[in-house]
Amino acid sequence: MNLVIDLGNTYHKVAVVADGKIIKLLRQEAVAPSDLDHLLSQYPIKKAIISSVVADDHHLFLWLKTHLPYVEMSAHLKLPFTLDYDNTATLGTDRIAASVGGRTHFPTGNLLVIQAGSCITFDFIDLNNFYRGGSISPGILMRLKALHQFTGKLPDVPYEPIHDFIGNSTKKSILSGVTCGIASEIDGMIDRYREKYENLTVILTGGAIKYFDKWLKNSNFANSNLVIEGLNTILNINDKTN
Repeated sequence: MNLVIDLGNTYHKVAVVADGKIIKLLRQEAVAPSDLDHLLSQYPIKKAIISSVVADDHHLFLWLKTHLPYVEMSAHLKLPFTLDYDNTATLGTDRIAASVGGRTHFPTGNLLVIQAGSCITFDFIDLNNFYRGGSISPGILMRLKALHQFTGKLPDVPYEPIHDFIGNSTKKSILSGVTCGIASEIDGMIDRYREKYENLTVILTGGAIKYFDKWLKNSNFANSNLVIEGLNTILNINDKTN
């Protein structure tokens, strides 16, 4: 069994994975060593991988060093495709992991992986199995905060799902603009890729997808645990315990 740790900007995920299947998943604002102790007492975990984009993760690395053989996610690990990117040191490990997760499900052909979380990211792997990069734009909360912080009178609106694309109040207009704006951005980018690349497979992931997937025109595959699955694949590829 593998322990997969994904420390994101908004949420931390910890999964126990056996034979490629997630058998236990924690999703919370912060993960403590006691959470990992509890999982290790419940499951016969043999190795771990950690991916982190946060600063206060030292206590978890210390825990791993004393409990399990582990791999720290980076662009320098063995991957199931070749990175064609100017500076891989600046490439987010979550983008790599999501792309690996997508490639695990769709091992051939042109593939576009879209994540909706703190940011909206697009990552493209071509039919020759080269990761070509993609794009990054603000996510839901960033857009809402920006409208408030960079204007004089627009309110600080907490996110909630919309039921009509026409907002009949300032609050609903902001929510519509953010939700439908992201949906239109995703649809437009998918169209751009499909114009250039034939037989494109598109897969969506990220915790925010559920808020605007019904507003998308394009039909796509969805998988909320793509990063976890990708990290698990990377751990297995780079396993030195065998």
